[in-house]
Amino acid sequence: MNGAAIKEAEPSYWAFISYSHADIPFATWLHRALETYRLPRHLQDGEGRDLPRRLFPVFRDRQELEAANDLGDRLREAIAASRCLVVICSPRAAKSRWVDEEIRYFRTVRPDGVVLAAILSGEPHASDIPGREDEECLPRALRFATGPDGELTDTRVEPLAADFREGGDGKRLARLKLVAGIIGVKLDRIVRRDAQRRHRRLAILAAASVLGMIGTSLLAYTAVRARDEAQYQRAQADSLVEFMITDLKPRLEKVGRLDVLDSVGERALSYYEDQDQDELDIDALGRKARALHLVGEVANLRGQPEQARRSFIEAAKATGAALQDDPDNWQRVFDHSQSEFWVGYGFYEQADWPNAAVHLGRYRDLGRKLVALKPDDPTSKLEAASGELNLGVVNREIGRFGDALASFDEAERLYRLIQPQDRMTRMFIVQAISHAATTLAYAGDEVAAEKRRIRQILQIDAYDDGSDRQLDRYRAIGLDQLAGLRFALGRMNEGCASLQLADRRWRELIALDPDNKAWAQDRDFDRAQMALCKWRAGGKGEAAADLRAISGKIAHSEGNGTDEADEFYLVALAYAAGLGVAEPATLALYAKREYAGDFEKLASSAPARAAILIAIGDAEKPGGKARRKAWDRAGEVLAASGHRTVLERLQKDRVCRRTRGKQEFCSEDRAGVPASAFGGIFAE
Repeated sequence: MNGAAIKEAEPSYWAFISYSHADIPFATWLHRALETYRLPRHLQDGEGRDLPRRLFPVFRDRQELEAANDLGDRLREAIAASRCLVVICSPRAAKSRWVDEEIRYFRTVRPDGVVLAAILSGEPHASDIPGREDEECLPRALRFATGPDGELTDTRVEPLAADFREGGDGKRLARLKLVAGIIGVKLDRIVRRDAQRRHRRLAILAAASVLGMIGTSLLAYTAVRARDEAQYQRAQADSLVEFMITDLKPRLEKVGRLDVLDSVGERALSYYEDQDQDELDIDALGRKARALHLVGEVANLRGQPEQARRSFIEAAKATGAALQDDPDNWQRVFDHSQSEFWVGYGFYEQADWPNAAVHLGRYRDLGRKLVALKPDDPTSKLEAASGELNLGVVNREIGRFGDALASFDEAERLYRLIQPQDRMTRMFIVQAISHAATTLAYAGDEVAAEKRRIRQILQIDAYDDGSDRQLDRYRAIGLDQLAGLRFALGRMNEGCASLQLADRRWRELIALDPDNKAWAQDRDFDRAQMALCKWRAGGKGEAAADLRAISGKIAHSEGNGTDEADEFYLVALAYAAGLGVAEPATLALYAKREYAGDFEKLASSAPARAAILIAIGDAEKPGGKARRKAWDRAGEVLAASGHRTVLERLQKDRVCRRTRGKQEFCSEDRAGVPASAFGGIFAE
């Protein structure tokens, strides 16, 4: 798409909201606040044209740009098709390259367009005050004029601003300032018209009181009619929202469209947030919580764990209040069980086992209560089975493999009792088999794990009708994990054949939804393993490039190494280290993060971490402290892990050779590891 074509586009958005991703919660609120504000009747813009009742649509849905090199055609087109630009200003936005570029591009394609500043935090022009530079909230492109060439000049400009900070304009006046700027009318005019509308409402109430003294009976009749109509309209709206977050949700999940799912959740949530929260009844609180669950689930899939966590915690507050009001109400118990699950899942993602056990234990208990309240209800059985499944996951992570395997087998048995089996039940059956296979691998029984993994894939094939993207994802993951087991058993050709099938699935999925971050990260694991196949087939250059590209992503990963994606990057780096093609800069960065404790919570990555540390130590000066430090750290990582996989036993053997049997695990029996495991890249 060229620049001229973009410039000629007619405005189709009232505004484009530019913001730092750290300010997503406020951006979400502002988006709703602008789109849901009802303009006063008969209001005209500066050219005398009638205005609509609402400023719809406003563009906010911005793609993650942190790893991109360019804004992209989609964003450029949206900016060019917007009447004005609203910039959410904060110290984070002031440092954002993308916010700055969006401002510059808007001024280039819409030189007469209006740029508005929504000040969220920080201090305007603080960069001019020595010692307070970090408080600056206005991006540079907002403080200086843009020249004809699109570059910034030295001419200062003062943007139109609405101050949302505490002690500023206040949310109501700040929102009116933005609305006035967007539609092109003077602020005092829209404030006056807005005040007149509010006064009319008060006047209507006052008149109703006077008329009430004159004709109580007539008004009572009219009020009842109005109340009934309002209740009917509310019931219709509630029914639509309930359809959106229940019946429609699984249909959208099936086709794997995160953008549509996110829109459904946001719209449903917006419906309830536009109402007086104190007037929401228990049923409405439940529906709001289910909308929050949906928003959180989509955020989770998009790789936004903090946004997901906030949604789930807010949902738990709503469902907990509803359950306390009516503790034996089946629906209240169910809603709160979902909140407890998602909060517990958040702790699981952070490897916080004590808190994960608390919330997932509550989830299991609530599932049992559902069965007690409605023994024959399929959903009650489903939640009881899921409680077992999640306890199994926690038991596996703390090394209680026998208990975990028993939980997974019981969960599968309970799921199969649910008849007829719907899509969700089938998904959970697949998950129960998958978790059992992983548990067997962690326990060191790769042969049994391989059989269970094959059973998982065959079960998926039996359920698949060719239209379910989630099943496609589970199949691809299962094939990747099957390949890993076959690599561990030294059967490289069979492992590579599994990877080829998986890679084809990943390509098809990502083509359907390029924005699905979870799918893209899952495929990194596939690509890392595929590199071993390329290496064996003679494509050493391509294999090395793939492993370096994937492992290099640890430089951009967020958080403290608790994201599942970090596990995939570490596998790639371990393979690169084993082959002797790891990028020195990546190894150095890994060492820095490893010694800082970034990866301590990634229990399943212990063998990969150890392999990397061994390579780091091997590269150091013989007899030096740096070499000993790396090898000792590798031993500590392996000692802290309770897993007994082939890859783990391989690394233990390598550490023991280097440290002369210093670690306690050096006395363990590590027999049964084939020399051809993982293509022999770790053999010594």
